[in-house]
Amino acid sequence: MHFSPVSFWLICGLVLVGLELLTGTFYLLIIGVGTLLAAAAAWLGQGPVIQLLAASIGSLLGVLLLWQRRKADTGLAAASPSLDIGQQVERISSPQDRLQVRYRGTVWQAEWLNAPAAEGMPLYIHAMRQNVLIISDQPVQQA
Repeated sequence: MHFSPVSFWLICGLVLVGLELLTGTFYLLIIGVGTLLAAAAAWLGQGPVIQLLAASIGSLLGVLLLWQRRKADTGLAAASPSLDIGQQVERISSPQDRLQVRYRGTVWQAEWLNAPAAEGMPLYIHAMRQNVLIISDQPVQQA
């Protein structure tokens, strides 16, 4: 069975778009769009070299744009302040190496921002380092 170049590129593009539905990363979708550009080049009567260039350049530009966008999105998310900062927590225990507090109905590991607070003092979240709360008995000053 012989496929025309247009059919070949369309089938490749549809397979990549179908695989994208299983992964959810958008990279296969972008590469699938690149193969659709190659199908357009084939339909316009361009040779195999131009078709491969259209697929390669279209895919590369799409992946670079997606990569830049994701990089910008993660930078924005990292710059936004946590909604947990400034919230009050309840002390559960103070073992020698780690403090445990209750926050949002769960026990969290915590560390002191500065000197340990006396028992019974209200405690506030000043920062988070991965899944460890950094706490102090001083309320957080809002900027």
